[in-house]
Amino acid sequence: MSTIVPDCLDKSVEELTKPVAQSIGKTINDLWFLALGGISQIAEKKRIKYAQALEEFKNSLEEKANAIPNENRTEPDTQIACQALQDAKYCVENEQIREMFANLIASTMDNRVSKTVHPSFSSILKQMSAADAKFLTKFVKVDLLPVCRIQEVNKENREYSILFSDLYIEETDTFEQTIYDNAFIISTLNRLGLIDVIYTSFVARQNVYDVFFNSLFFKSCVEHVKTNTDIRIELKTGCMELTNLGRIFLEVCLPVQSSSRCRSILIIVTILRGQYQKKYKPRTKLNAHYQNKRIPRCVHKSYS
Repeated sequence: MSTIVPDCLDKSVEELTKPVAQSIGKTINDLWFLALGGISQIAEKKRIKYAQALEEFKNSLEEKANAIPNENRTEPDTQIACQALQDAKYCVENEQIREMFANLIASTMDNRVSKTVHPSFSSILKQMSAADAKFLTKFVKVDLLPVCRIQEVNKENREYSILFSDLYIEETDTFEQTIYDNAFIISTLNRLGLIDVIYTSFVARQNVYDVFFNSLFFKSCVEHVKTNTDIRIELKTGCMELTNLGRIFLEVCLPVQSSSRCRSILIIVTILRGQYQKKYKPRTKLNAHYQNKRIPRCVHKSYS
């Protein structure tokens, strides 16, 4: 009884039995199809998706480059541009990171900002996730963001141990996992040198820390040690701000959102600083605010 062999399989077997003159690459492809045909189809879909993202990246880069006025165009820095292209190829499927890479490369072609672009920016960007990039954009609208840490304090000798650090909570954060995710993002951005996390200063905006004190996350920590009369839970308030590197990185990689704001802040702070230094002593909170300084005092609440 003869065996019916599917055409696709028969063709692959025939190709494999031809003389060694056949391309080694073709031979490997045939072997791959025979053993892992299903995986190849998945890989092909992935390749198509990647090719589409790569094309979008190229179009975005060309659009940004063409938007640079002729008088401001300059030859890109080869070290920065080539390294950025090399790093970007692993990130092109992430739209936000892809756009930031396009901004970075385009900035090397614009003599208005090219001198501020540093070779390290590409390395920093390739280590960022979409969540990291999204969190960083919060600094486009504000200079300081509130952050807290929860610590367990010995009532007798005031020694303490940190239970949770780098906590950032918004009104919309209802899940505990979001708090852990934010803490990880903050640690990452701090490690990359883009933000500073400071617990010797605080954000002076009224009631900005209420969301921390009222969170179920903090209340559960207080409840956990309620029966222990020797310790109490404290919420140490702090703040986050962009480093100098972070400010320039944001201006280069998110120029549309950040550059006009940064220039406006610089102008306003310069004017106000000159006006208020004549009228108020540096120790007043009002003057400290208008000098664009953090208030150097820690606020915390204790729960026995």
